[in-house]
Amino acid sequence: SVNSTGALTGPISNVKAQKGLSAFTTEPNGKFAYTVNTSLNLIQIFGINATTGALSELGSIQVDSYPYSITADSFGRFLYIGLQGPLKSDVLTYRINPNTGALSPVGEAFTHCSDVYCTQSVAVIAEPQGQFIYAIHDTLSSFQVDDKSGALSGAGNILDVFNPYRYSGRGDAFDFAATGTYPLWENRCTFSCTVTLPPGVWCCPYSSGGGGGGGTNQDPPTKHYLTVTRGVWGGWIKSTPAGIDYGDPNQSNKFSAEFTKNTSVQLCETPPATPAQAYDITWTGAASGTTKCVNVIMNADKQVQLVLTPR
Repeated sequence: SVNSTGALTGPISNVKAQKGLSAFTTEPNGKFAYTVNTSLNLIQIFGINATTGALSELGSIQVDSYPYSITADSFGRFLYIGLQGPLKSDVLTYRINPNTGALSPVGEAFTHCSDVYCTQSVAVIAEPQGQFIYAIHDTLSSFQVDDKSGALSGAGNILDVFNPYRYSGRGDAFDFAATGTYPLWENRCTFSCTVTLPPGVWCCPYSSGGGGGGGTNQDPPTKHYLTVTRGVWGGWIKSTPAGIDYGDPNQSNKFSAEFTKNTSVQLCETPPATPAQAYDITWTGAASGTTKCVNVIMNADKQVQLVLTPR
């Protein structure tokens, strides 16, 4: 707990993280926290109690190639994971579900490597305007953030940045930072800022009443993302309108797609051809049912899971 002078009291609670914790971050809306576990290739998701600050575990996801560092963009839309190799110095992108904190994969960006092995750890940060992500090992790589998807595109590299831990192996901690102001910041405003949003106007991840303020109101979103996952027995999931096409015989991998707001999206499954057997169908998440097809109304970002169970 932090009082008005900045003094700390506590700890007021604790929650167990998996052994091997290497990094920790919160997203700017103050609802969720995330940890990186390098040894288990694991990202843990925690909810933050708005009154007490206490953490409660909400779940976890597996990643590959030794996740080492973690950051969220300044709007709390996307989470970025810096990997540690071996042979990969990359940054993974995940979309944050604003209601549940759940993560859905967006893509992967590659940093520049000045040696053939690319084994050094990658630290990753977001700058306050929400436009760029930076990653560093012995090279400082810049990436531009796609405002809608969160995907990264290369924006340049500075070679041979000094890193004293380059050849020391895994587990050497280092970090860096980017300065600047939040894009909706109003200078010297701590209360009753000039831009006070009327009820129902969609704008900003921070409330203007407490000092976020300033800036220009944004239009409400016109599209939302739908993400699907499958159980161990797989199956082919296809959407109408087109967009989701996951697990088809041609190895399609379109498990996330954007649909116009309030569209009714139908998801239908086709069981795997091998082994040839009958399955019970279970849809969970934003759509529930036991039939071949289900419908999802896209009034928010949503996730649906298909589980096939052999009879």
